[in-house]
Amino acid sequence: MKNIFFRKFLYGISVVALLLTLLGAIMLPSLANLYSRYIGANVVNIKTVGFIYTTTIPFLAILLSVIKLSKNLLNDKGFSRDNLKSLKVISIGALIDFIIYLIGTTFIFRNLVCFVLSCATLMVFIMSYVIKELISNGIELKDENDLTI
Repeated sequence: MKNIFFRKFLYGISVVALLLTLLGAIMLPSLANLYSRYIGANVVNIKTVGFIYTTTIPFLAILLSVIKLSKNLLNDKGFSRDNLKSLKVISIGALIDFIIYLIGTTFIFRNLVCFVLSCATLMVFIMSYVIKELISNGIELKDENDLTI
């Protein structure tokens, strides 16, 4: 048995993350009001709420792709073309998030938090693209091996 517990755990964590993200997106206006009252501000900045909703869209695409990847791993389909598509969606979503956070750092927030998040999303983009290329090469080698036998 090939470490099935970790694969099930990964799938469960990705589903829980998707549910929590959807719940957070639904509750965002009330959470923003609660936070603004906590810090002493009376009005919620509409730019902030719009910025968070804008970054949620690529993040949801990334989470759905992670769920597909973990489901394929659970079904022992590690080297499949579906995984390449999922990794491509993850890398493109991370690149879009990087651009959004970079715009947020430059024009909206002007603080270090958005810059750190943009660097993190850039790293996710780079790593997912490298893994996509490695899996693509692995699939090609697997296909060549299957043809020689």
